Amino acid sequence: MAAIAVCLLLVLTGCGTMQADITKTGGREESNTADNRHLKTEGWRIQDGCEHLSEDMAREIYEKILTMQQETYQGIQKVENSRMVFLDEEKNGRKVTVRAVFEADWTGIRKPGDHPMIQGMYKARDGLATAKEKKAADEYIQGWLAELEPQYQETQRVPWQIVVQFQETDTEGYRLYYPFVQESKETLVPLEQYVQEHCKEDAKEQRKMGKRALVENVQMDRSM
Repeated sequence: MAAIAVCLLLVLTGCGTMQADITKTGGREESNTADNRHLKTEGWRIQDGCEHLSEDMAREIYEKILTMQQETYQGIQKVENSRMVFLDEEKNGRKVTVRAVFEADWTGIRKPGDHPMIQGMYKARDGLATAKEKKAADEYIQGWLAELEPQYQETQRVPWQIVVQFQETDTEGYRLYYPFVQESKETLVPLEQYVQEHCKEDAKEQRKMGKRALVENVQMDRSM
């Protein structure tokens, strides 16, 4: 049951893996402040160490990531006050690697009861046979609603670390990565792939998880 609870909490709270790993990626804690003295309220900035990154590329990357966030969390989180700072670069032959941080204010705009996993719990509750089971289900659902309530209308400043790679001779063919760190080893995962696998909501699967979790909880109460 504990494992189910942990899984539910991660899904209910969104892209937990990305948010948890972001501040330890590559040991770049300074990216969370990212020279705020020079940041615009909305927009991007290229630090002096990024010699091969053009302004057109920086603007295009900033707009692409902002759109990615807005589309990924549409109806779930409102994304505002976005900034992106291109911090530094490394050059290996003709390949250029740029480290950057994108950050924005995320505000929860979906009511807890509208989450697909909670909706799955309600669906399972309606199918229970006895009043005692339905009462236990209501208590279980209320517990999860209480967990989610503080996130509704809450605003958090969330950073995403980003890696940009391109050939010095082909600045239009850049690629974006998320620097995933596990056991002190960094792996560059294509950003769109990482968002799709770890951040994009699968409402159908979450409803199933909610139904399964509630039924298992009621069955456990019945056996006690």
